Amino acid sequence: MKKLKFRPMDLGSHPYVLGKPFAEDTYIEKAFLKFKKKYGIVNAIETGTHVGATFIWLYNNFDNVYTCEIKEEYYQIACSLIFGRISEDEHFENEIVNPPSLGKMMMKNIDSVDFMKEICPKLTGESIFFLDAHWKSHCPLLDELKAISEANLKPAVIAIHDFKTDHPDVLGYDVYNGRSYDLDWIKPSIDSIYGANWSFEYNAPEEATGALRGIIYIKREDGQLFFKNSSNLHN
Repeated sequence: MKKLKFRPMDLGSHPYVLGKPFAEDTYIEKAFLKFKKKYGIVNAIETGTHVGATFIWLYNNFDNVYTCEIKEEYYQIACSLIFGRISEDEHFENEIVNPPSLGKMMMKNIDSVDFMKEICPKLTGESIFFLDAHWKSHCPLLDELKAISEANLKPAVIAIHDFKTDHPDVLGYDVYNGRSYDLDWIKPSIDSIYGANWSFEYNAPEEATGALRGIIYIKREDGQLFFKNSSNLHN
């Protein structure tokens, strides 16, 4: 599979640079590769492309990669940084699907909940989700998890960024309308996906770099099947 590389382009007044994946946290990269090996993961699904740094890393390390970005400006910048162009036709206007020179991928300018509702029922094979689409006034996380449950998926791993860990004084986390991103809040949604057969782990301060944000890894346990459907995402 051809590797995807940063393609610099004159962005005019845009102050954005590609940066590094996972908000410059190299330990998250190591964790994703560990889970890939353990579960045989082939699909990586990201919500919140931003300008594409994590997407490029995921694409170069997993067979199939799907990402979405609701903010058109970020989507356009990601297109320019990754593909060397701003959208000029319908193909780039709302989504990029499997460019001929690349492997299996999808990038869409769409709300993350709508994206999850579209993607989840079509996935086959083991998957890891990186849920990071929470910067606007509405927090989509519970609806994203609901989409996984309604598709009868039991992903190998669900990773949620900006999460409250055992070290909230060191590792940053998000709060929406007074509600912290914590385990008590999401537990009913996770139970709906896995039943009782799941476990979790947090990152720790000594294993965090870059922006120093908390992350939770929710893992399927007890040999559960990873999906109940058999449709193909690329049909």
